[in-house]
Amino acid sequence: MQLRNIDIRELEKIHIGHKCIKFILRGSFSRLFLMEYSGDQYALKVKRFNVQRACEKLNFNRFSLLKLVKKMIKEAKILQQLHHRNISSIRGYSYWIAKDDKGKDFFHVHIGFPFYEKGDLTNLPYRQSEAEITDYLVQILKGLYYIHEKNIIHRNLIPHHIFRTKEGNQIVLKIGDFGS
Repeated sequence: MQLRNIDIRELEKIHIGHKCIKFILRGSFSRLFLMEYSGDQYALKVKRFNVQRACEKLNFNRFSLLKLVKKMIKEAKILQQLHHRNISSIRGYSYWIAKDDKGKDFFHVHIGFPFYEKGDLTNLPYRQSEAEITDYLVQILKGLYYIHEKNIIHRNLIPHHIFRTKEGNQIVLKIGDFGS
């Protein structure tokens, strides 16, 4: 089955033993899927692009594109080392270049991270108490303080990139999607 230009059977072949539950959303440069492994659900961000077309579109040569890819990998490695209650963690990542059936090179990046059942800040209930808003603001500031102490800047902090999850009786915010 094809889902937004990504073949689900291909995903399940690559991630042996993992089941693709559903397509979640399409971003500018990636697709997001809900996956399951041993009863545990997680989100999988999939980036796949034609190397030649990317070079042409970005006006890059292959060397410049390789530098960009190395930057993406470095970013994933850094994010995998972040451990804070208000920062979304990365479970793992993989990347490779492979030829399609027409002999064209495609670069693939797959990044796994927790699935946040409460969504992001764009789907908050309409009414929030002052105490809830204050708590959310404090959580966001704690997350930002942590990454800034590590000399990391988010560069795209928007409601879509702040996720909500439930821990016990409390809603916990997680800053994510650092552009990886």
